[in-house]
Amino acid sequence: MTYNPNNEHIEIPLSTSIVSCYPNPFNPYTKIIYNLERNSDVMISIYNIKGQKIYSYSSKSMNQGENQFLWNGKDNNGNHMPSGIYLIKISTSDIVLTQKVTLLK
Repeated sequence: MTYNPNNEHIEIPLSTSIVSCYPNPFNPYTKIIYNLERNSDVMISIYNIKGQKIYSYSSKSMNQGENQFLWNGKDNNGNHMPSGIYLIKISTSDIVLTQKVTLLK
């Protein structure tokens, strides 16, 4: 922990990591919570079980610390995805993280 100018304790992550995907299994949304060790550009990609990329999101300069992303179970074209297992990949310039989620209808 460290102190900020307002004398409040703040957590500084020691590494970039996926904290959770909640709920999992999900319908219709899952919240992906992840920590960044430092400010980074982030690419979030979602793949079906066949390894096909169905969704991607790119964000410039996400802040260090905890960040969130909400996936609504749709592909890049707005189509609802069927029940199944999906892989969420979070990439920065120096690390790639993957988490499995299950969409149930």
